[in-house]
Amino acid sequence: MKKTISIIIVNYNTSDLTIDCLSSIAKDKSIPPYEIILIDNASTDGSFDKFNELKWKNLVIVRNKENLGFAKAVNQGIKLSRGEYILLLNSDTTVKKGAIKKLIDFARRTKDAGVIAPRLLNADNSIQPSCFNLPSVSRAFKQYFLGQKGLLDKFYPTGKKPTVVESAVGAAFLITPIALKKVGLFDERYFMYFEDLDYCRRVNKKGLKVYYLPDSEIIHLHGQSGKNLASDKDQWKRLVPSSKIYHGTVNHYLINSIIRFSNLFRNKRGTILSVILLLLLVLPTISPLLRRGFFYMQDDLQAFRVQQMDKCFKDLQIPCRWIPDAGYGYGYPQFNYYPPLVYYLGELIHLLGFEFVDTVKILFVLGYLLSALSMFILLRLFAGNLPALVASLVYTYAPYKAVEVYVRGALSEFWAFVFFPLIFWSSYLLIKKGKSIYFVLLSLFLASLFTTHILMTISFFVPFLVWVLFWALHKKKVWSLFRVLLSGIFAFALSAFFVLPVAFERQYAHIETMTMGYFDYRKHFLGIYKLLFDREWGYGSSGFKDEKLNLSLGFVQWSFPLIFFLIFSFRKFILKTKKQSNYDWMIFIGFLLILFSLFIIHPRSIFIWENLPFLALFQFPWRFMTVALFLSAFVTGIGLTLFRRKSRLFLGILISVLAIFLNINYFRPRDWYFDIDDSKKFSGELWERQLTISIFDYLPIYATLPPWSKAPEFPEIIFGDAKILSYNKGSDYQIGEVVVLSDKARIRAPIFDFPGMVVLANGKTIPHFNNDCSSQRYCLGLVTFDLDYGRYNVEIRLKDTPVRKIANIISLVSFCAIIFLLVKGKYEQKTS
Repeated sequence: MKKTISIIIVNYNTSDLTIDCLSSIAKDKSIPPYEIILIDNASTDGSFDKFNELKWKNLVIVRNKENLGFAKAVNQGIKLSRGEYILLLNSDTTVKKGAIKKLIDFARRTKDAGVIAPRLLNADNSIQPSCFNLPSVSRAFKQYFLGQKGLLDKFYPTGKKPTVVESAVGAAFLITPIALKKVGLFDERYFMYFEDLDYCRRVNKKGLKVYYLPDSEIIHLHGQSGKNLASDKDQWKRLVPSSKIYHGTVNHYLINSIIRFSNLFRNKRGTILSVILLLLLVLPTISPLLRRGFFYMQDDLQAFRVQQMDKCFKDLQIPCRWIPDAGYGYGYPQFNYYPPLVYYLGELIHLLGFEFVDTVKILFVLGYLLSALSMFILLRLFAGNLPALVASLVYTYAPYKAVEVYVRGALSEFWAFVFFPLIFWSSYLLIKKGKSIYFVLLSLFLASLFTTHILMTISFFVPFLVWVLFWALHKKKVWSLFRVLLSGIFAFALSAFFVLPVAFERQYAHIETMTMGYFDYRKHFLGIYKLLFDREWGYGSSGFKDEKLNLSLGFVQWSFPLIFFLIFSFRKFILKTKKQSNYDWMIFIGFLLILFSLFIIHPRSIFIWENLPFLALFQFPWRFMTVALFLSAFVTGIGLTLFRRKSRLFLGILISVLAIFLNINYFRPRDWYFDIDDSKKFSGELWERQLTISIFDYLPIYATLPPWSKAPEFPEIIFGDAKILSYNKGSDYQIGEVVVLSDKARIRAPIFDFPGMVVLANGKTIPHFNNDCSSQRYCLGLVTFDLDYGRYNVEIRLKDTPVRKIANIISLVSFCAIIFLLVKGKYEQKTS
């Protein structure tokens, strides 16, 4: 007999729910003549036996030998059906009285209806979202990039009237005869998921409509019918193929990439993915360094300095102060004045087995990666993963960052970028939480900056001071400034081994040439165009007409902070918006600090330079670009918090793309030499050049001018009869065996004299001097001493002056104190 409606239910291990569903149908006497086709998909919970016990006349039970999936099971039911209409019901539904009749009545009077979906209710009778807009790439982009809500989310139409929707969930919907004729069966390629969306899409394509009928209500225990299957470990393996079938492979990956990329910034697990993405995006800046050989740079002493540091370590000259081969082989107090931290790190890398030239490349690579990560750590603390990622990319893809490595080769200055964000981060947490761990970290980061580049420390002072004052006042913890000050003192103590000799022994080296001639700061100011708009790239030098050296901040790096500053100012001062976050004020203050940093680089700031003589040591005013870049990246990241989530992602991507696109071509060296390794770098003409580059910098004061020729291997006999039987040079010493055959002989060693230099003859200290310049073009101030008749084991060694001894002790004690604080903090954390 022909039935009005065939109700198809697919069961998989939900026998009790299915029986409840069947019972609700049986209780509704308003349903026109119907049949129930129950497809059991190879259940293992005894479902089939329970269903057989029902013995209902209008119940047809089909038992599959395997789980065929939802679509195939539904098609089985449709093929067996005798009804005019087909109603699909999930096994976890309960039919309310009159619901099915209302669906049929609406279908009969609505000629264009292909599918009619009832209103689904939760167990508590609240309305359950059960309608979809058909998913697409454009809708995914609009929802997850542009923030237009609800485009891909389940929803329910409001009101009591029937509503046309694009699709409805297959938990309960009526298929009309015309739909069966035009659309046909379900697509059996779907095992689970997407089959209902696919059917509704096909209904729409055939010119029919999907209706949502709120007057018809069915309770749906959401997810119970697929619970056992959903808990299966292969759930995702089934969902992905269904998505690929529905969307097509390309669109599947596009949509999922959009969703995953958006979700990346919304949870803690996304932090790891964000960091991975950041490192991948930073790769183009370092990729030229990941190959054999070496490249041209203006400060071509980086490998040499690491090599000299290695000699210090081999001789246990720690801390390293004197390097043996600089100054044309006469030795130099290089690391008594030049910040050593990066070269200590370089030595550790070299000890792992890397050549010196490779070590330098690794240091540059680490500088790029660690500075990006440190900015990420800082911004994530305040604004989350997306702003942190954007700020890190702005911090990395800047013209000045490319100049530092691929033009200047300014390794120490470049590494200062690593510590700026970490100092902001640790000082904020010290003020906020006051824990000893943040005290220790701030001390270590400040000490690292001191021993990486003193001038960068000075340039960073004003922003850091403003930063800690702002947070101390805002948190109403002014007393916390004492902790910050104490941490600064601790940092100074940690770095005392370097800082104190720089401060108190400057007079023992020629530094006057470091501020004269080419290095006169007056020649290196930048105008507005060079500061902001210059796009020309080259490998020239600063201070020359038509120079080809891009020292600009970068378009992205100044334009977006300006935009965010204007937005904040408009809201605060024009609209008088009262609700302003702390981050908004950081935008305002940060932008003013950017302007200050740029002003210092501009010629108009000459009055500041003239009234602060120590600034002359900067040589190049544009060195303040490091701080300007740091602040601009920070303000850019924080500025994204001005926008709602719907705009933040789009704007963040725009900023990132512009930063990369506009600057990526800058990250390449002028020349690359594939044949350069340590053996070539430290031999022949290249070695000779490294012995004399910047030869006047840190030249010991007793030398009038730098040497005109390379230092001899053996001492010179000025007068008397003496023979040098053997002679060896170490990092900070020279030793030899000398026989004096005359009553007296004067010997001049091939090493500059310097405070702390001593001469020992047979283990006893003897006087030495440096002013016997006979046979020299001009006085070199070499260690000279007299020996009487006899045989001597002579040792010339640099020892610590009182300043250096005190400095070393202070640093050692401070380091032990840091270890104690770390252990104490860990113990307190464990006990608490």
